This record gives sequence, C-alpha cells and structure tokens, in this order.
Amino acid sequence: MESERFLRYCSNESCEFYKKKMRGNIIQYGVQKNGTVRFKCTSCGKTFTKTRSTIYFYKHITKDELKVMCKLLAKKMSFRGIARKTNRHLDTVRGMFRTVNENFDKLKNYFLKDLDLSKEEVNSMSEHLKKKKSKKTFKN
Repeated sequence: MESERFLRYCSNESCEFYKKKMRGNIIQYGVQKNGTVRFKCTSCGKTFTKTRSTIYFYKHITKDELKVMCKLLAKKMSFRGIARKTNRHLDTVRGMFRTVNENFDKLKNYFLKDLDLSKEEVNSMSEHLKKKKSKKTFKN
C-alpha cells in the first residue's frame, strides 16, 4: 500500500528538515480516533498523518474500496452507479476520481502493482476519466 511505504519527512515548508528523508526528526505521536497513526516533527513541532502525501489524504476510502471503484470505472460505470454500488456519497466518488485524474501518470504503477489492476483496466480508466474531464463532470 502506498501509505505503508510512507517516507518519513517533514511536510512543513518552513522546517529545516522539509522533505529531507530519514533524518530521525519524525516520531510517532499517537493515534487518531479512526486508528490512523499520527507523526510529529521534533524540529518544528508540526504533526501529520502517514496519508499526508498520498491520494488517500482527506479521503475516507480504503485501498480495497478504491480498487473496487477503479474496477467499476474501468467497466465504464458512471460515478453515480459507482456511488450506489459502493454505498458512498456521489461527491466522495467524484472527489476521489478528481484526485486520481489529476495525478494519473504518477499513479499508473500504483494501480498496476499495489491495486493489482490489469493494463487494460488502467487504460480503460484513463480513457473514461478523459471523457469525464472533457464533459466537465468534475465539479470544482
């Protein structure tokens, strides 16, 4: 999973250790109510979760749910249909795929390796998202 390969670095731009990996300045700093582990930079004092720099940040979706959503999108199912099938709100589905669409080139390997999607499914998703973008389906 992408968050399991979390690289421990500070995401605070004003910190001296900003994006400097494995410097020993990041410590575990408790757990949120939903079980997500929190981290703290000992240099600047900022806290963050391991999902901070991932597509799961600020999304209430698990890896398995994303996999199902991607497979349904590859089958050319509508966002509304995906929302019904996965029992998620339409805005949640739309927001997730907006993030996926914005970062699609970076996420291709993640879809192939970590989510075990086939190349055909990834290509189908790409085509479907391009059509959605051209129809201005993604709300800002």
